[in-house]
Amino acid sequence: MSSREIAELTKKKHKNVLNDIKRQEPAYLEVFGNGLRFQLVKYVDAKGEERPEYQLTKSQSLFVVSGYNPVLRARIQKRWEELEILQYQGVGSADGICREIALIRKEQLRLGAKLTNNRRRLKELKSKLHFMSTDIGCYLY
Repeated sequence: MSSREIAELTKKKHKNVLNDIKRQEPAYLEVFGNGLRFQLVKYVDAKGEERPEYQLTKSQSLFVVSGYNPVLRARIQKRWEELEILQYQGVGSADGICREIALIRKEQLRLGAKLTNNRRRLKELKSKLHFMSTDIGCYLY
């Protein structure tokens, strides 16, 4: 499970989840050993920029969220159960992985189009605001 998914499920900012993970990793390693370090990877955000995220095992993600409130822990536990069912149903196979990648790519394209539309709309609104402000003698900088 990724740190971004934990952030989404717990409704926390991703940067705060990253900080929680960094802060808690030493205690985890003390109990489980240095061979089980939290895996820090990169992902590409909507702007096309690389950002850090952690890919955590079930044990690691449950450890991280164990300090959160019970509802948040339950959301994570439920998601892990869903992931395990998907793996059991063959999503972990090559075909399943390809399907998952296709779904992720489709979602990326949808979000990219939404972002483009939002940026276009913002530009239009800024233009209207500028026109309205100059029409009444106000100047925005």
